[in-house]
Amino acid sequence: MLGTFSNAGWDYPSIGVDGSGRIIIGAVSFITCGQTTCPNGYYSVVSTDSTNFSAPSFIAKPAGGAGAQSRVVATNNVFQAFVPTLNTDNVPTQVNRWQSSNGTSWTGPNLLANFTAPAAHPPVGATQIYYAPLLTAQGYTNGLWTVAFQINNGGFNNAYLCTSDRGCGLVNAAGTDQFLVGTSVSGDSAYWVSYYVYTSAPRTLPLKTQAFYFPHGQSGIGATTNTGIDPTKWLPTNTRCFVSGQSENCYAAGDFHTVGSNPFASATTPFVKQSTTHLTDLFQSFTQNPPSEPNVPNFAPNTIWFPVGADLTSIGVTAAPGTLAALPPGETRGVPEQ
Repeated sequence: MLGTFSNAGWDYPSIGVDGSGRIIIGAVSFITCGQTTCPNGYYSVVSTDSTNFSAPSFIAKPAGGAGAQSRVVATNNVFQAFVPTLNTDNVPTQVNRWQSSNGTSWTGPNLLANFTAPAAHPPVGATQIYYAPLLTAQGYTNGLWTVAFQINNGGFNNAYLCTSDRGCGLVNAAGTDQFLVGTSVSGDSAYWVSYYVYTSAPRTLPLKTQAFYFPHGQSGIGATTNTGIDPTKWLPTNTRCFVSGQSENCYAAGDFHTVGSNPFASATTPFVKQSTTHLTDLFQSFTQNPPSEPNVPNFAPNTIWFPVGADLTSIGVTAAPGTLAALPPGETRGVPEQ
């Protein structure tokens, strides 16, 4: 629907439908840069009839990343765009929010956070896993939105959540890496977050998944939803992880693991795990609060809230440039090699 506005195509698409049925699509424009392609700004199109779309409207083009990895969501009658600024390792160090009532004229930027860059994969010597340090965001027709991403907290990737009505914060601050973050906002005005994490700190395999429910006006509730996940059974790839400019083989479960939720305090969280017949199978866990049949112990997450727009660089530990880098935005992505 974005048409031929870009001479080298589009990437990082996202879509939303607001309370009146308007459809918005966001994507990054790419242009030809020598032998490769480069991001050239984040744009949106909107439709009121699901057939005809507006011309692409410019949202933002930050100096780092030029709009790559951005996401757009729809709420009741307002659209939100979340645009990261990337460093030279192609991972975020800042996230800004843009807002529009019509999908064509945007106001911003509104800073959500500055932070030390997270890692795209563990340090050399550990089992190499692609952490997918990308933004994940959703909106709901009740007017709420949520965005989550990984930040550097004490040298570890920790999930960071920003919402429309309760600010921002570390979901469950810990001295271990949390990655492949997903988030959702539901009809009961609550927020969900999920991620993969190591069985024990700092990076002891196997992996497990955890999910968090933040009821409206109340503290969060956490649960470990799956255990025994062996990432060495995932498909290996040499297009996600880079050390000193060279591709590094690593295991990848994908780029996004988005949470789905409904108005009844229930959610579904996807995860990839080995099965008896395949190396990698996609599963999902259904969670509910309160659980209809209690079978998973709950815990109180170590949530640390910060003001919107906080500078979090003081809590991070900077890695040497090039040692924990991610795939450049202009490179071909897709299914990992088998």
